[in-house]
Amino acid sequence: MKKLVIRILLTFVLSFFGVSSSFAGLLSGPITAPYSWGDGNNNIRTGLSDNVPEYTRWFYGSAYNSFTNADVYVYYGLSDPMTISDASLFNYHDSSTTIPVAGHPDWPDQIALLASESDIIFFKSVDGYYGAWKIDDFFQGGVSGTWYFLDDGSADFTNTGNVPIPGAVWLLGSGLLGLAGVSKSKKGR
Repeated sequence: MKKLVIRILLTFVLSFFGVSSSFAGLLSGPITAPYSWGDGNNNIRTGLSDNVPEYTRWFYGSAYNSFTNADVYVYYGLSDPMTISDASLFNYHDSSTTIPVAGHPDWPDQIALLASESDIIFFKSVDGYYGAWKIDDFFQGGVSGTWYFLDDGSADFTNTGNVPIPGAVWLLGSGLLGLAGVSKSKKGR
């Protein structure tokens, strides 16, 4: 019985390491102030305003102040950032110049980009790392939603969070080895 328990535990340990080491470089979590997120060594920091209607915010690029280290791009109407295969193709704004406000031709040009709750905001840090925000809600004094950060240095959000075939094969193989060991130990009795 002791050998059976050891084999089962070994199978679970091998399965865990096979899957956890094969994920793509995506980190994510809840959006909280101050608006800085990443892997601890490489973080994205953004500036945003709180003085607009509760369902919108202005997002500032890297030239805005010393805290902000990323340029911004707002993808209007996108519901899932994980459909974007190359975020490097976007025209990121650094807030060093004014630009027209999307959807509001009668408004004066601004140094920031306007985003609402139905948009995905993409960020490119000055160090070349990419991140995104999926906004659930803007409220007075804050934002709720999910941040994403690609810690592998890529701009591809599509391959994040999926178990690649080598990891799945490792999991299946170690499970089958465990079952074979259990079967062999039962036959030996």
